[in-house]
Amino acid sequence: MPTAKPSKIASKSRRIRPALLSRPRLDEDVVPFTECRRRLAEYFEKARTTHRPIIVTQNGRASTLLVNISDFEDMRETLELLEDVRIAEEEIERGEVIPQSEARRQSRELLLALQKQIA
Repeated sequence: MPTAKPSKIASKSRRIRPALLSRPRLDEDVVPFTECRRRLAEYFEKARTTHRPIIVTQNGRASTLLVNISDFEDMRETLELLEDVRIAEEEIERGEVIPQSEARRQSRELLLALQKQIA
């Protein structure tokens, strides 16, 4: 099995991770349920090493994806960030913004309050 080289981004942990799942290869990554069940460990490994989802079919139709958990977590994190950007853009359109200096002041106040709670 050749290993794909997905695009990379730096994560919070400073470890380099695939940006999102690679596109599945229809000739390699689509498998019937019975074959997947017989060779499940192989397909787990393939999803982990290629960063491509395995599409499992039932009765000739796509039914389920096998996705490596770290790729799934990265995908969820990316979707959450995109949702934050969408919300921020809506707030900007509605004029719900404050100057950067005010945001810094509020952040410092919050940080001090949290530090006092911890101490």
